[in-house]
Order: sequence, then C-alpha cells, then structure tokens
Amino acid sequence: MERTALGIWAISRLIGNGVNAPEACQKQLLDAWIASNLMGGTEGLCDHLADLIGYALEGDTP
Repeated sequence: MERTALGIWAISRLIGNGVNAPEACQKQLLDAWIASNLMGGTEGLCDHLADLIGYALEGDTP
C-alpha cells in the first residue's frame, strides 16, 4: 500500500509538471483551476491512503 501511495504521488507530480510546462505538451492544456483540483484530489487520496497504512501497521481502526 505504501508503494502504491508513493506511485500515485509520483504520477501526480509528473502530471503537475506537464500541466505547468505548456511548451513540452502538444495537446490542449486544462484550465489552471481544473488541474489544481485534480492535483489536490490526487494528493488528498495519497494522504488518506497513508493514514490507512498507519492504522493498519498499528493495528487500530480509523
């Protein structure tokens, strides 16, 4: 699960870098607010997954 969280985080960083570098992308870019919301949602998902991993390792329930 931890590797999954790190993988999602890395993908979100790559997407963010691609969105912020229009000269490197030949496709139509998303509006800034859409990209920001997508990035925030992805990072929020990673945070939630990290919390679940912590609970699982400690043997607690959320």
